[in-house]
Amino acid sequence: MKKFIFLIQFLVFFYINAQLDHIYDPDDWIENGKIYVTKHSPSQGYRVLWMNTYSQELYPCQDNYPFPGDWSEEDRWMERYDWMGKSYPTDQWITVSVADRVPENAKSIYLTGILIMTTGNTWETPYMTIKFRRKGCLLEPKHSHMASIASTPGSARSTMSVWVPLNENKEFEFMWTRSTGGQWPTNTAYGISLYLNAFGS
Repeated sequence: MKKFIFLIQFLVFFYINAQLDHIYDPDDWIENGKIYVTKHSPSQGYRVLWMNTYSQELYPCQDNYPFPGDWSEEDRWMERYDWMGKSYPTDQWITVSVADRVPENAKSIYLTGILIMTTGNTWETPYMTIKFRRKGCLLEPKHSHMASIASTPGSARSTMSVWVPLNENKEFEFMWTRSTGGQWPTNTAYGISLYLNAFGS
């Protein structure tokens, strides 16, 4: 009987907290009167986040990348970024600015793209998460998106989209996590590719 009462109390507590978590608070929202989208195609959008853990770890320095000998330094940097992306550490908030891509009155941006995982030779069950917040916000939000692979070997390309609020400097923050370490092809490689395809003002 005591176990039954405890179970009822637990379920009531869980239900109440779940309801409180969804109570509307006007201070948690900001109005976006207009929404602007890309004029020609979603692929026209600006790639805001691009990461590839395998290639970043394989070629950490530009000098190690097999560029054609007659390429300029700028061409080398752009090609390296297009193929490798940037290196983002896990489990910490990282600031991203889109000030050169949106007007001064932009309040939020709409990101679309994929989360990427490719397993290696080790049997593991990898997953990755990502979450966002306005730069300057002190809240610790839950992850908004997650991708996983149920068995190895294999790969996953998980589509995602999210509206992200901006601060007055047109900045936001994101944090990502990975469940496995190591380097491909022994362990899983992770990637993020997100484009800016709309903004609100």
